Amino acid sequence: MRITSVASFVVVVCASPALLFAQVPPNDLCANATTVSSLPFTDGGLDWALATHDIDVGCNQMSGFPTKYGVWYTYTPASSHDIQVLANTSQCSPNVAVIFTGSCPSPTELACAQSKPLHYSLTAGTTYRILIGDYYNFMAGPPSGTIGATIRVPPAPPANDQCGGATVVSTVPFTDPGVDYTTAGSDIDVTCNEVGQTGHGFWYTITPATSGVLHESRSFQTCGENTIAALFAGSECGSLVEQGCARYGDGVWQVAGGTQYWILVGDTYNNDPSYPVDVAIELLPPLTNDLCAGATTISTLPFSASAVPIGAATPDLDVSCNNVSDLETGAGVWYAYTAATDHLLGIDFRGQGEDAVAAVFTGTCGSLAEVACGTERRLNHPVEAGETYYILVGGRYATDLPTFADIDVVEAPPNDDCGDAKVIPTASYSESLDTSTASYAYSDPDPGCGVFDAEASVWYAFMTTESGAVTVSTCGSDYDTVVSAYTSSCVDVSAQMVTCNDDDGFSCSGAQGSMLFGATAGVQYWIQVAAPESFTKATKASALGGQLEFSFESTVPVTDPWLVFSDGFESGNTDPWSTTIP
Repeated sequence: MRITSVASFVVVVCASPALLFAQVPPNDLCANATTVSSLPFTDGGLDWALATHDIDVGCNQMSGFPTKYGVWYTYTPASSHDIQVLANTSQCSPNVAVIFTGSCPSPTELACAQSKPLHYSLTAGTTYRILIGDYYNFMAGPPSGTIGATIRVPPAPPANDQCGGATVVSTVPFTDPGVDYTTAGSDIDVTCNEVGQTGHGFWYTITPATSGVLHESRSFQTCGENTIAALFAGSECGSLVEQGCARYGDGVWQVAGGTQYWILVGDTYNNDPSYPVDVAIELLPPLTNDLCAGATTISTLPFSASAVPIGAATPDLDVSCNNVSDLETGAGVWYAYTAATDHLLGIDFRGQGEDAVAAVFTGTCGSLAEVACGTERRLNHPVEAGETYYILVGGRYATDLPTFADIDVVEAPPNDDCGDAKVIPTASYSESLDTSTASYAYSDPDPGCGVFDAEASVWYAFMTTESGAVTVSTCGSDYDTVVSAYTSSCVDVSAQMVTCNDDDGFSCSGAQGSMLFGATAGVQYWIQVAAPESFTKATKASALGGQLEFSFESTVPVTDPWLVFSDGFESGNTDPWSTTIP
């Protein structure tokens, strides 16, 4: 790209016609500052990436470097009063707001605020200059989005600034939109704060008519803030007892009908917030499966439970894949499943906000034995007919907990995991397989061949006794497939990809993958069949499978790699899937 300055415009020579002409902000320089004649004042939409560099200020990221991409304003108050300045960034970019007196080009700095409102007391008749600029003053590259400023007299604190003035929530659901808490006072410390007092707190009180799960949520119309919400019980403000605390995410707490509760919302760092917040409060049904003894019975598969408020559950027993320093599972919920047949049980679990964990147990609630544990949003475990299994889903950490979780329990394909790859028994083999409940493990490799990620994968394995040609086909499947072949082991299968095909392969055209490659005698191969990447991976492990039509053809005989050694292992090797034969 070549940029050539032309008067007050920039001509951008590049591939995008939309960027052919972009206007430099008219208040790019101190001498061209926008005059603010009355308050409140607001503007925005200025392309600050085209602004020039400005003077260094005290709250820049690194001293000694100029403020980058600044825009200027000037204001002369007729009377003495306080002022509040906020940067209007369309992309919520880190910024500085600075106020000066004196003349351009070297005014005298009075105050500086870094990505928060700037407060200052003005004197009547004095001319002030205000700079809004990029906080990352020493880093290369312009900021994204647009910039502007809001300049105003500080608003009055919200009416519910203090516990004694708490807003009474008489009916639910309840909403309180656009709470401007930039001038609210500091409040009491709570357990999930980052430092000291709760910054700029405001209060609500509620006496629910029935027991249930109280759900408090915060959302921002513009940029987000680092907020907390804490629940207290007590009859008066001076004797409140904290019941729970939620940092950043929603608050969910079990509450008793007829008991008065108090909710404090504020800033976790005791910083100055910049943007109004919308607060919502609702009462959800009671959490009946908080304890193992109240486990929800899963009678048929597939089973699905959406938006389970696991953050409201009580802490549970420790499991083997929890965060190593935590000795309990944070806020767990329970399910019980009795298998009618032998099969592979798949548990999809997605926590909102923080990492979740799932574990499977046998035994009884007073004497459980863990048989499987996982943290990768999908846990598979083989189950036996007639055996009852208990499933715990909770927070991986004892403190920062998921607020809600989506939980799905399915009968997974038997070859859903690489370690359970189905051995291809003959040189000519085909099967139909329902992969709609297949998962994508985070240890699964990215296939390549134009696919940066995969979903709903199933696995096959084979070994040939002689070197020869192998064809793999998914022609006739009712969903988009990608096929790939690997050597190595399931621990590091992605290190040795042999070949891959997404569309229009050797055997068929269209969206179903197929491939031809040469197999070397005595080498173990894994075949992965998956669906190409989608945006569902982050939210749901079972997403994109369907009816798979799998076909395998080899010009040479195949053998079961598990039978190569009498014990299934090489000497001294605990991984039966090895690339070498002694």
